[in-house]
Amino acid sequence: MTVTRLDDDQVHRIHEGLCFIGRALEVQGGKVRIYVFEGHSDDTFGEYGQTNDDYDNCASGEPIRYRLATPDGAGIVVTGMHCYPGQVGAGWMIGVETLYEDMPVDWPTTMRPSYEGYRNQLTVEAPDDAELVCLNRKPGRERDA
Repeated sequence: MTVTRLDDDQVHRIHEGLCFIGRALEVQGGKVRIYVFEGHSDDTFGEYGQTNDDYDNCASGEPIRYRLATPDGAGIVVTGMHCYPGQVGAGWMIGVETLYEDMPVDWPTTMRPSYEGYRNQLTVEAPDDAELVCLNRKPGRERDA
C-alpha cells in the first residue's frame, strides 16, 4: 500500500468540494447543512462550512462558544479553547454539549485533526433550519469590531 501526503492546497480543494457537496446533501427527505468548526492561530475559533463566522478572543485563553439550534430549541453548544504548549495538550480543543437534556439530537458529528497539527476540526450535520449564534458576541453584534 502506498500512502501519499497531500499538500495544503490539495487539502483545501478537497475541503471546499466536500463543503459544496454537504450544502446540497439531503437526508430523510429534509435538507441538512454541514457545519465545520475549527480554530486558527491561538485566538480565533469559528464555523467555516456555512457561515464563515469566527470570533477572536485576543489570545485570552477563554473558551469560544457557539449555539447551533433548530427553531424548536433542540441543538448543541460547540466550544473551542486553545491550549498552549506545556499544558497537557497543545492546539485547539473542541467540545460538544446538548442544549437541553430532555431534547437530545442525533446529528452526525465527526472529529478529526486538520492538516495542521495544532487544530482539530469538528463537522456537524444539522437540519437546514438550524441557526448558529456565537455566545461570546454581545447581543446585536453580528461580527467582531
